[in-house]
Amino acid sequence: MIIINCLEYVIDNLTELEGERLKEILINKAFYRDKQSLKKGDKIIFTYGFHVGFATLHDYYELVTNECSENEIFSRTLSLFDDRLKIAIVKPKIKKGRIKNDSS
Repeated sequence: MIIINCLEYVIDNLTELEGERLKEILINKAFYRDKQSLKKGDKIIFTYGFHVGFATLHDYYELVTNECSENEIFSRTLSLFDDRLKIAIVKPKIKKGRIKNDSS
């Protein structure tokens, strides 16, 4: 049985460009996004200690996650105020056939 860890789970669900960008952020640990720039409903990729996963900003202070650990996919709520939580990537929003990227 092959065990999938959190990083494999995230990278398998990203485009090649997003995967390369995430790897660069994780290696350099210097390009994390400002949490205050997030908007309700934003889809993000986050790190929490040595863990990485997907999340959606549920309200202005908590995230609902989509994560994997040793082949177990699970969800939890994380506080945006937790210092261990870092925002690596904010996924662009798709509206009316166009991609809207608020980070520009």
